[in-house]
Amino acid sequence: MLLFNSHNSHVNINFLEYCIKNQVIPICLSLHTNHCLQPLDLSVFSPYKYAY
Repeated sequence: MLLFNSHNSHVNINFLEYCIKNQVIPICLSLHTNHCLQPLDLSVFSPYKYAY
């Protein structure tokens, strides 16, 4: 699963073909939800990233 925002530069045919080929489920979020989810990056995923 891959979460990303719906900016035009993030979605193209190569990206979608890559997702299909590698069994990645792309989940496109609205542009207005990024500011709500950004605190998760620092509080939840940042410590995990450094531990990994």
